[in-house]
Amino acid sequence: MSYSRVEGRDDAEPQRMPLSWLTRAAGIVVWAVINAAILFAEQLAELLAPLLLLAGAIWWAIPRGLDALKLDGPANDILQQVRAHVPSEIFVSGSYYSAHTLIWDGLWCIAVVAICRTLSNLLTNLLLERP
Repeated sequence: MSYSRVEGRDDAEPQRMPLSWLTRAAGIVVWAVINAAILFAEQLAELLAPLLLLAGAIWWAIPRGLDALKLDGPANDILQQVRAHVPSEIFVSGSYYSAHTLIWDGLWCIAVVAICRTLSNLLTNLLLERP
């Protein structure tokens, strides 16, 4: 690395070597692959977040709405049967899910979107924007 002195200045500033086109192309390819993976994760999380939040909120509200209903006679018996058939959690593909876990997973998806957007901007600034 060579240093040059500017008249009137005591501190030495390093001169930058020009990047070759091959180095620049490799940086763009690395950025493209990483950015594609980050954007895929972001899009998937952005799609799932509202679905999970809405499903969890509806599942959470249904038992509370049924508990708030007060009916008389045979309609109350039917309501009790409906209440008994609303599950508090379900077992799907080796995991238990409840309304709270769906809401929590939706919030995690929102966090993933924020992290992916931050990483994408950071990588773009680091790998592509050079003075």
